[in-house]
Amino acid sequence: MMIGAIATALLELGSSASLYFNEFVLVPRLFRKQRIAYLLALLLMLTVMTVLVVLAIQFVYDQLWKPDYVWVSARTSYRTSPGLRFTWF
Repeated sequence: MMIGAIATALLELGSSASLYFNEFVLVPRLFRKQRIAYLLALLLMLTVMTVLVVLAIQFVYDQLWKPDYVWVSARTSYRTSPGLRFTWF
């Protein structure tokens, strides 16, 4: 239950940060002049924000529940598990 609330809060924080960055930085600089640059910057910003939020959720999970070493190593490296080896390709 607690990880759900924390994950939701982190997702909301990432979403609102993306919204404000788009509204106050990207739109005034790029929206009217360079549409392609705006779309690429928006895509890059959303990708980076998503990765940061997912990493933050994983960090919180690891700190709160201290999962055993096998799960952490299997999650962080595809070479440790034959089943995970094919999920990256």
